[in-house]
Amino acid sequence: MAEEIKKILEDYLLIRLRNEIIVADESYFLLKTINEYWNAISKDGYDLFFKSTYSAHFIRYTLAIAKLFDKPSKKYDTISIPFVLKFIENNLDDIPIIQQSNLIHQFSLLGYEYEFIRSLSDYDLNRKILEHFKQHLPSTDYNGDLLLSRTLEILKTYRDKHYTHNENIDSSMLPKTTFDETSNLLLYAKQFVSIYALAYLKMYNTTEGREYFFTNDAKMTNTSFKRILEKAGLISLKK
Repeated sequence: MAEEIKKILEDYLLIRLRNEIIVADESYFLLKTINEYWNAISKDGYDLFFKSTYSAHFIRYTLAIAKLFDKPSKKYDTISIPFVLKFIENNLDDIPIIQQSNLIHQFSLLGYEYEFIRSLSDYDLNRKILEHFKQHLPSTDYNGDLLLSRTLEILKTYRDKHYTHNENIDSSMLPKTTFDETSNLLLYAKQFVSIYALAYLKMYNTTEGREYFFTNDAKMTNTSFKRILEKAGLISLKK
């Protein structure tokens, strides 16, 4: 039973959720680069191309984050953080923690006293981690973290009313958010995947809770993009 659950979690955490995070991160870094070099790359009629590129990646970024936090569907399995969290809760007693010492250190970095976490039994540690992610889970019902919930609601409003449906509304009147606020949703997702992958699969996804390996993977696309811009003579990268 435990091995079967582990295989399912490996698919959910290390393929489904992590791939969506990489998609969001790729677009995030590309959007930041276009913003940073806009004055240089918008010359000679290139602005139309980069406006279109920016718009496409903004939609991609919004959709990826929204998908990460979609509520479980009653009709079919939607692999999102709330879905996976519910799966873990339903199978908690059948999923043993297999990497306790490193897990205690990584989990304490989320704001818990190290000695307290270390004093917990495997069962209580399992429950504490579940409690943490449920308590901070952003929701458009505002049951979790309020700031994250507000940001998520704004992104889902854009997705539902502007990107996936052609509603008769003025998009300029929709509520606004910032890249910093939306990146906090990604941070929650990265922490979720990293903690549970370490706990149940003995898979490391972060260094000291700060450098996420899949974020570094996502940066490679942006690095290539910058090199293309430099080779085209649009920007000059500092050596």
